[in-house]
Amino acid sequence: MMIKLAHAVLIDGVSMEHLPRRLSLNNDISSAPRRFSIRGLSHPEDTKSHHFGQFMYSDTGPALQHFKVKSSTTVAYEIVELYIESNHGNPEYTCLYRIRVHGKVLKLT
Repeated sequence: MMIKLAHAVLIDGVSMEHLPRRLSLNNDISSAPRRFSIRGLSHPEDTKSHHFGQFMYSDTGPALQHFKVKSSTTVAYEIVELYIESNHGNPEYTCLYRIRVHGKVLKLT
């Protein structure tokens, strides 16, 4: 999934949110993402993206989980690509409630 940010951002973290287990039907959040990666791109066809790291969303943790980037950069990005590599066992689909990008916004003057 490609996400266009409102401004170029020096990215230092991301947050991912899924439905809390206690609010789910049958206490099941198997559709929650598990392993995922984040990349920064200069443009949609960028073949030299920056890999910020691979992360794991815990199905036993809080609904909103924060992840610091594993590979920082001094380049600000307006486009972020989210790769969801696996979920917590649902064979049919993966459900994502919210992804947030954190960092320092670079405003054009």
